[in-house]
Formats: sequence, C-alpha cells, structure tokens
Amino acid sequence: MKLRNAYTNSIAKERLRLMIEAEPVECSPEQMNQLKKEVAGVVGKYFDLDPDTYEIKIVLKQNRKRA
Repeated sequence: MKLRNAYTNSIAKERLRLMIEAEPVECSPEQMNQLKKEVAGVVGKYFDLDPDTYEIKIVLKQNRKRA
C-alpha cells in the first residue's frame, strides 16, 4: 500500500507542476488562501499533521522558458 501511495503522490505532484507551468498564474490573496486550504486538505488525507506544526508556502515564479 505504501508503494501505491508513493506512486499516486508522484503523479499528483507532476500534474500540479505541469498545471502551474502551463501558463502564468496570478492569484489574489483570497485565491492564494483558498489554494493553501485545498493543499492542506489533500496533505491531510495522507498525513496526520496538526495544522499548527507546518506551514504551506506556495511560490509562483514568472514564466520560465522550457528547454
């Protein structure tokens, strides 16, 4: 079961990376807070963490050229 979770996690991570890199993203503070809440919800499905013990930091970088 642990191997399946690692595989699923890597797929989700890759999809998120591709989505973010697909086009420039601009978020309002409200959208960023909602995104953090949703990420925390997904993380909470896999790990039993107290919300006071971690911080979710999302860094949106400007358009990078793809090789």
